[in-house]
Amino acid sequence: QKAILTRRLQTMEQSLRLNEMFATVLGHDLRSPLSAIMVGADLIIVRSKDEADVAAALRIRDSAKRMSHLISQLIDMARVRSGHVNLSLQATDFGAACQSIINEIESTHPQRVALEVKGDPKGLWDPHRLSQVLSNLSGNAVKHGGAGEQVEVLVDGSDEAQVKCSVHNSGHIASQLLPHIFKPFRGYDGGGGERRAGLGLGLYIVHQLVAMHDGEIGVESSPEEGTTFTVILRRQTQAPSSPLATAGARSALPSSSA
Repeated sequence: QKAILTRRLQTMEQSLRLNEMFATVLGHDLRSPLSAIMVGADLIIVRSKDEADVAAALRIRDSAKRMSHLISQLIDMARVRSGHVNLSLQATDFGAACQSIINEIESTHPQRVALEVKGDPKGLWDPHRLSQVLSNLSGNAVKHGGAGEQVEVLVDGSDEAQVKCSVHNSGHIASQLLPHIFKPFRGYDGGGGERRAGLGLGLYIVHQLVAMHDGEIGVESSPEEGTTFTVILRRQTQAPSSPLATAGARSALPSSSA
């Protein structure tokens, strides 16, 4: 029985490595033609005087951008699961990182996000990975919040040992989804049976990146209060000594640990 279990485990590990390698290679190989598509669409938009051609080129560019985002998520998932994501820790201002992401969002959604910073928002984190976390949470809040309603982002550095960031909108996540919200490939919304947009990897990647910082993440949601995602990071992140491919961030809120 031990020999059989050992062989099964080895087979599963080999399969996992092949799947991760496939996702990584596929992502890299798709990026070159995708870049050519986006460049071609941009040229049509700039040079064409035909409104129909420009409209079609805009749709092509937007679709290519969405595909690029999906590819990036696949590559990130493969790296996370194989333990190949390394943190580049440096002095980082959590509030400034939030403001940078908000500026990007407001280029297409003006005045949709309000930021408040309390206390000292600085700590030792990976600014690139932290921006990934903030971009996903803030972008989701704008996308799934009430039309025209503001998303509220609070960075609280009042505690000497940690910094807390909360992202709140008026949207509601179904209660049956909350225990699974950070799992990969969440295909259906659990409500009307509609398939969710995208691969369902964004929050999974966020969860893993927070775990790599030895942080906590959680979510609370109700029809009356809306939805709030909360991330808590210690000011001095220690570089992980081993891959955290299967590690989970600690729950910051009771409802995320159901």
